[in-house]
Amino acid sequence: METIIISEILASKPHHIRTVTPYACVTDAVRLMNRYNIGALLVMDEGVLLGIITERDVLFRVVGQHLEPEATLVSDVMTRGLVTVTPHTTLQEAMHRVTEQRVRHLPVLDDDQLVGVVSSGDLTRAITNALEREVDALSSKIPIAPNHMLDV
Repeated sequence: METIIISEILASKPHHIRTVTPYACVTDAVRLMNRYNIGALLVMDEGVLLGIITERDVLFRVVGQHLEPEATLVSDVMTRGLVTVTPHTTLQEAMHRVTEQRVRHLPVLDDDQLVGVVSSGDLTRAITNALEREVDALSSKIPIAPNHMLDV
């Protein structure tokens, strides 16, 4: 399979990075996720990436702990210690990180600056597209027998 890097995947995505501040309440974060039909928001404060809040964070750390979403700050339930990649990380390495670290979203940092985020779905789509291109390329190299040779 061809070598694909994260910058190529980012180029094929809309350039919207959805974020929330650590001071927002969980209800506001959930409203944003619902509005944009996404499963996570990056948590940023004054341009600094602090963490991520995901559907799973809300499920386990808010609902599961019987916390009031309106009274709970994003900073109290977000995931810290993010698993990140760079624009030059290969697709295979990113998939390895997603699998080994059991995460679904990888912020993309270039010199400590946030330039995007890729999800496990983005990575899977890139692999599928690459494999389809490979199958097409290999199929075009297979000689097709004339119709009379197919008759048995």
